[in-house]
Amino acid sequence: MENEPVLGEIRKGKDIGKTHGIYYIWFACIECGVPQWVGLRHGRPRNTRCHDCAIRKPWKEEHRRNHEKAIKEMQIQRDLDNQFPNPPVVGEIRLGMYIGHTKGTQAFMKYIWHKCIDCGFERWVVLRKGLVKSVRCKSCSRKLDWNNPKYRDSCTKAMKEAESTPEAREMHRQRANKEFENPEVLAKLSKSLTIAFAKPEYKAKMTKKYDEPEMVAKRSRATAKNWEDEKYRARQLARFERQWADPVWKDKQIGLVADALQMKPNKPEKKIQVILDMVEPNRWMFTGDGKTKIEGKRTVGGKIPDFWNGDHKLIEHFGIRWHNPAVKPGRLTDTQLVEHYAKLGYKCLIIWENEWKEPEGIINKVKEFVKS
Repeated sequence: MENEPVLGEIRKGKDIGKTHGIYYIWFACIECGVPQWVGLRHGRPRNTRCHDCAIRKPWKEEHRRNHEKAIKEMQIQRDLDNQFPNPPVVGEIRLGMYIGHTKGTQAFMKYIWHKCIDCGFERWVVLRKGLVKSVRCKSCSRKLDWNNPKYRDSCTKAMKEAESTPEAREMHRQRANKEFENPEVLAKLSKSLTIAFAKPEYKAKMTKKYDEPEMVAKRSRATAKNWEDEKYRARQLARFERQWADPVWKDKQIGLVADALQMKPNKPEKKIQVILDMVEPNRWMFTGDGKTKIEGKRTVGGKIPDFWNGDHKLIEHFGIRWHNPAVKPGRLTDTQLVEHYAKLGYKCLIIWENEWKEPEGIINKVKEFVKS
């Protein structure tokens, strides 16, 4: 309106730009004297103080809590109605309520979308007095701390003291046993160890560490102590039975043993190789070292034959003492070994050590077997 209001003047709300239809009075604050439009209720001003003077007035604790709660609810609802539709960019600042922190003081703290200065990982970081709380992500911060010798030594010492108690060891043992029952955990661990030992420097480091006399003695004592436990012994034996029942695992282990022994053809086997090259040149291969695979496998039913012709014929050389079941319990006799190979579709010729007294007999025996 053109005329300026005077103290005590009353007008309708629509006349002064208000949406309410109640009456308002031009009233001066009793504290600071600043005039303002105040709603009338039962012929009296609703507020005798302006907003600034009212909030400076000593509040009752109950009124203050209710007021702060109402303000927060209003702000949260306003912020939820105005969500950011686009993904954050580096340097963007948002309140905690915008990024999922809707409870406590975190809802009203400022966060900045920051990039780690080491690895470049982007994440929300708290702003304190206009500064980023941490310029590195958690992973890089831990690496930086761990590279400090004092920090690393103190942590190592604390961890050793904490894990040296019987209660901690038992807790770790139970937790490990429970985790190792999961096939996915075992597969993941096996994969990670395979990748680690594929690196020559890591393999050399671990080999040197575990070959130290102290480590060997420590592992020996630990194994002996574990085998005194009947439950542990039964569990390990059951695991060994399951593993050796797997033909793939069995073939792999026998091949590793052959590699470790570094087996080479002895004098009789060299003589047999000469005879084979004379009877059937460039056909027979020495497989007694376990390096040459027979149809993709290093063993034939868990056994490593001495010679193979690339098809379905095998030759074994038997020593008098080494292949005597009476001297070496558990060894298969020549008849049992021939039957074992026959079940797998192979013909096998056995040449005994005492047959070399008549070399011509061995040559004729090999010729008949090769041409049969």
